[in-house]
Amino acid sequence: GESENADVDITDEENNILARCSDGHIRTKNFDSREQGVFVDNEVNTDLDFSDENNNVVMRVADGHVRTKYFNSSVGHLIVDFIKNKFRGLRCAIVGDSISSYVGTSPSGYQERYPDGDVTNVNQMWWKIVCDTLEMIPVNCSWRGTKVVGAPKGNATAACSDARVADIGRDGAPDIVIFYIGCNDWGSSNSPVADFGTWNVDDLIVDDSGYSSTQTLTDFGAAYSLMLAKTHKAYPHAKLYCCTIMDELLRDDDKQYPPINARGVSNYTWNEKIKDITEALGASCINVHDCGVNCFNIIYYCTDDTGSQGTALHPNKAGMALIAQKVISALIAE
Repeated sequence: GESENADVDITDEENNILARCSDGHIRTKNFDSREQGVFVDNEVNTDLDFSDENNNVVMRVADGHVRTKYFNSSVGHLIVDFIKNKFRGLRCAIVGDSISSYVGTSPSGYQERYPDGDVTNVNQMWWKIVCDTLEMIPVNCSWRGTKVVGAPKGNATAACSDARVADIGRDGAPDIVIFYIGCNDWGSSNSPVADFGTWNVDDLIVDDSGYSSTQTLTDFGAAYSLMLAKTHKAYPHAKLYCCTIMDELLRDDDKQYPPINARGVSNYTWNEKIKDITEALGASCINVHDCGVNCFNIIYYCTDDTGSQGTALHPNKAGMALIAQKVISALIAE
């Protein structure tokens, strides 16, 4: 990868240097990618074999990893610099609810949930792991208990509001925006769950220009599309990603598979609506629902009181790590 401090020597058992990786280039005895005009970091799937004078392969670069007889960077969980280069220094904004909220990381006035349970450090939050791993700059806009629906001209409690969209760019226009919000719309313990709604991808985006500060939008599909449309317009060069919601037991009406909310809508059906809207509005969907946490094992991946096995929702340290792995994989793949 193209990094000034990414110097790696690959040696054999006698400590002879077989290859040197430096300044974004690979050099062997008979090969110099700079002189050959080959930039190894052009594509993730660049496959290169480096051979000795007897045509024995001494090093292989494939699928973003370096492999020799005694070294495999994929086993060491090393993300090669040419992958990081695609993300290094990018500003990544997170729009979320309690699952993504951590004290002191969101704008003034936002309410947070974490630290909680064994998540005692911001570096354990899923979005911080993602940004640290890919060397991006995080901008958190997560408010516990908030929904996508609400007052578009009110405060930032509604993700479809002008105020929340404006907060996304409080430190400058983002390069990436990740929306991980919608579970409080699907099920809420302190207010009515959102209406699944009648808005579909062939409908016009709701015109909220004439709304008052208290007038609310209760159709989830209409609010979700409005949230994305506003963000596209405010930050036209940003890449938008929308996450599906995980299983939960806290607001599951019958505490068994499939999770069903008080309106009788499963979170599978809810996620399908998120996927449809995301695709229709030119964003990308990250299916966090299949990160490895589900209604059968969630009690082992959450911080909530699980004595009754019916209050599981908020990820613990292990749950955060699974979400992060899913998001990182999706970003790299794309």
